[in-house]
Amino acid sequence: MSSHPYRALCLVLALAASASLAACAPGGAGAPLEERILGQWGDDDGASPWLRFDADGTLTGSDGCNRMGGSWKVEDGRVQTPGVFSTKMWCEDYTEWMGDLASLEVDGDDLIAFDADGERLGTLSRS
Repeated sequence: MSSHPYRALCLVLALAASASLAACAPGGAGAPLEERILGQWGDDDGASPWLRFDADGTLTGSDGCNRMGGSWKVEDGRVQTPGVFSTKMWCEDYTEWMGDLASLEVDGDDLIAFDADGERLGTLSRS
């Protein structure tokens, strides 16, 4: 993994722009992606990755170092994030697993991250 937090954030933003969020949760089957994605994923404790999707199309979050914001929409079964911006701070000793993200899956109250090989990288739980 890269040791540069900005690279990780860029990959997160690129992923958010093209990620397929396809899985339905037990009990949430049939709910549209626009509803399943809403809310916060991960804890906003200042050191952990998190993303928040609001019903008005606002996206906010952090990779555990840099804050980001912008808008989101679902198009063709994918989350699109036009106009996302971020800070460009340098932070030491934070987990950069988001830098290897290739896809996301919604599974109940979990947003699961996978790399390009389909290996599970981590999970952001609904807060």
